[in-house]
Amino acid sequence: MRRPRQQTTDRASASRETILDGAFQTFAKNGYRDTAMDDIAAAAEISKGGIYFHFPTKESIFRELMRTTAAKLDSEGRVCRSGRKGPHLEGRGCPAYRP
Repeated sequence: MRRPRQQTTDRASASRETILDGAFQTFAKNGYRDTAMDDIAAAAEISKGGIYFHFPTKESIFRELMRTTAAKLDSEGRVCRSGRKGPHLEGRGCPAYRP
């Protein structure tokens, strides 16, 4: 029995996020040079093969982290500059957050 396409896409997206979260933690702790794919796999609690399914190299993981982090920062900066308020800005030094 085949899985619906949306379910497969959701699982793949969740796996990528898990890998990126594990990589972020590992890069922050060890630095890029001292982080091995085994370290990322352990932090993400996913097999090395699972990581290579989504990312061909450690550099590709790092580049995706930089891209997504920059996009998140840009998005939050736009919200902050817009003057909108919200708890997601709490503790981030954004003057738009006023409890």
